[in-house]
Amino acid sequence: MPQSAEKKQSLKIDAHAHVFLKSLSMTKNRRYTPNYNASFEEYFDLLKSNGMDGGLLIQPSFLGTDNSYLIKAIAQARVENPPLLIKGVAVVDLSISTEELTILKQNGITGIRLNCISEPLPDFSNTQTKLFFERINALNMHVEIQIEGDRLDSIFDTLLLSNSRVVIDHFGLPTGDNKLFDSNLSKFLEHNDHELCVKISAPYRVFPHLSLDESVKKCSELAINLHDTLGPNRLIWGSDWPWTQNENSHSFSDTLLWADNWISKEEFNVGQVPDWLMNPDCLHKK
Repeated sequence: MPQSAEKKQSLKIDAHAHVFLKSLSMTKNRRYTPNYNASFEEYFDLLKSNGMDGGLLIQPSFLGTDNSYLIKAIAQARVENPPLLIKGVAVVDLSISTEELTILKQNGITGIRLNCISEPLPDFSNTQTKLFFERINALNMHVEIQIEGDRLDSIFDTLLLSNSRVVIDHFGLPTGDNKLFDSNLSKFLEHNDHELCVKISAPYRVFPHLSLDESVKKCSELAINLHDTLGPNRLIWGSDWPWTQNENSHSFSDTLLWADNWISKEEFNVGQVPDWLMNPDCLHKK
């Protein structure tokens, strides 16, 4: 294996974090309004102090389709000392053109996010929707989806017909139903030929009705099942910094410790990500 590939695979990446300023323009119908800043400068300091090499920044839902601060963060990372590998997942309109997607990709955007929480599902019978997903796939970008576990099945097969790279947020949000989680695991296995990954992150979002300690423990069961069913290369850890609406209950280092405790198996390395997550033009599977 080339030395550059070895170095790339050894990088520790936080695959789910958000940056924003409270002064930024926000969407009118947002579910949440932050009253504090989560600047990329602060996030970069956290990465460095915790031995991380980079991160994948996810556009927050309350910023809508204005990805300018996200792109600014990616650009700034290149001149950090030492440099950080920062990429982004953007939120866009269905009407976005191939040319506009290409510009986003050139600016470090590697994927497009669908936040379907309490929102209508994409209508795959609609021509514009079909073209939207085809354009993403043609550029080798991934689709990241946040959706309630009991609604995942209704979109999953159709999504994977159009897109070969799909990332599912926060354990697939199984809504506390183990039978549902097992059903979704079986569904994941049906698409073993795809570059499909699940993020092990944000236990307080997976089990919001439990205490933090209880939710972390409960997610351990989910993580082990995911690992044993899908294998280590399909699991991606993310800090979910700055933990919106859960800011004061834990630290960045706690999120690393959770993952270490969730899967204490030698073949899973916290911070390991598939090459294509940070570089869409890397065509081989990891």
